Amino acid sequence: MKGAVVAIAPGGKIVDTLIEHVLQLVEQVSPDRGARKRRCIISSFTLPQFYNPFPSRLSPELMTAADESLRWAQDMELVASPSAQERFESALYGEFAARTYPDAPTDRLVVAAKWCAWLFLFDDHFDDCYLGRSKSDAEAVLPNLLRCLASPEIEPLIPGNPLEAALLDLWPQTATRMSPSWRGRFKRHMHDYLMSYFWEISNRSRRHTPDLVMYIDMRRDTGATWIGFDLIPYTEGLEVPTWLNDSLLLRTMELAAIDVICISNDILSHEKEMARGEVNNIVHVAQQLTGGEIQQSVNLVNAIQNSRIRLFLDHKEQIPAWLEESEASPATRQAVERYIVGLESWIRGNLDWSLRTARYLNVEYAPGHGDRVSWAENLSGVTDDALRAPVEDRKPAGLGWGAATT
Repeated sequence: MKGAVVAIAPGGKIVDTLIEHVLQLVEQVSPDRGARKRRCIISSFTLPQFYNPFPSRLSPELMTAADESLRWAQDMELVASPSAQERFESALYGEFAARTYPDAPTDRLVVAAKWCAWLFLFDDHFDDCYLGRSKSDAEAVLPNLLRCLASPEIEPLIPGNPLEAALLDLWPQTATRMSPSWRGRFKRHMHDYLMSYFWEISNRSRRHTPDLVMYIDMRRDTGATWIGFDLIPYTEGLEVPTWLNDSLLLRTMELAAIDVICISNDILSHEKEMARGEVNNIVHVAQQLTGGEIQQSVNLVNAIQNSRIRLFLDHKEQIPAWLEESEASPATRQAVERYIVGLESWIRGNLDWSLRTARYLNVEYAPGHGDRVSWAENLSGVTDDALRAPVEDRKPAGLGWGAATT
């Protein structure tokens, strides 16, 4: 097996043994890291060569996904002002769904596009404002969102804000078509995603840069990618049995895919995040570790990303024999194969979209500390104080956009 490996920890938890592999890459990229002086965290760099061997695909229902997701976001009051609508449209969230779920039938693609829109808008609501640094505000918002995934007949809820209203509208559209095991897995991943915000808030409020291995592990929850992967069976109308979904081989491929997606996201969003004083970014984390130039840090994390692609491909080669040994039925084999194609669509679709969306191409600098962020909508019912800018405006150098994919 190439790259890092996955092992079973005491208690049966699957963990990724990245430490040795990451440190080897650090040595390769910056062997004299101890002698280097740390530089300013905001600097220009040239995008690396992204290794992404999967085909670029796009659903023919792109415009339907884009139009319906915007209309839904407006109906749910997630997007209200003209500036918010302009920002939504330029982010191309409908295209994101059309690239990551290219085989989905129209109705399920639209639902997936709504989920993508909700997740991106929720992320911006926290990350772009002081709300993303306030534990007390998060405690008032996040638990209620989890309650929106409860069965209505067990715990009927009246939404208190647009985020809750949107979830209460979206969850039944999705859950009623899926099995109890799928619903349980989705709820667990949503719980882990929402609770991971407390970790990010703690880092931001203390100006604490996490270590690289811890960051990679936590990023798998903060990126909401598990939720995106859960929507593959939904959009494909398939069900992967739990005993296969929890297997070491398939879990290794999922972890590798998540790492690729999150690392490329952090590279491409680095300038945007540094403009608001973010510490939860792998390029920043790697630069603090190596103490070197930012380009070295970008090269380091890209090397990690490329190794995860190779790990994914190595394990994909083992799938046919694994299914044979497992005596999987023809229907189960087809479901696993289609799910893996879905993972590949996510890996490639995320990159293709990221190189086009204004979400990363147009860096939005924060206004002066204490001013309300002009594009921020009050989606969670917090005070206006929580919607102010988290840091003073800092203007970084331009980013060199010259990446190619292979």
